[in-house]
Amino acid sequence: MLKKLTYVLLVLITSIVFSCSKDNLEDEINLMSNAELENNLFIQVNSHRESLGLQPLKTSTIAKKYATSHSEYMANTKDLSHANFEERAKAIANETGANYIAENIASSYTSAQETLQSWLQSEGHKANLEGDYTHTGISVMHKQNGDYYYTQLFYK
Repeated sequence: MLKKLTYVLLVLITSIVFSCSKDNLEDEINLMSNAELENNLFIQVNSHRESLGLQPLKTSTIAKKYATSHSEYMANTKDLSHANFEERAKAIANETGANYIAENIASSYTSAQETLQSWLQSEGHKANLEGDYTHTGISVMHKQNGDYYYTQLFYK
């Protein structure tokens, strides 16, 4: 009985391993690293805010949804821009009741720390990071060619 169970498990594990294509594995690795970058950036942004005596931001699945959509747009078009920000802001306001919405974007940086430092060196981005906001959504898209695209939405 134990031999049969061992054999069945071995066949099952082998079929799972060999059913994964290289592209699927690369996509999974990119998703994990994107999520790690997003989480690291979230932690560092809140750490910066707390160092100034500001309240930490809460995560918002709604802001994350629109941040992801915009990061995908930038990655697909290779257009680092705030294109269609007004539409994103209206949608977030409608879905959350937010009165104030802001957006930071970046590309090329390979770490959360680099991204945050670049935003802190920009007057407008820094104002958003340190602004009177309560919620945020962060998205990072890492393309196979090595490009990174970041979107962080803020609202209150």
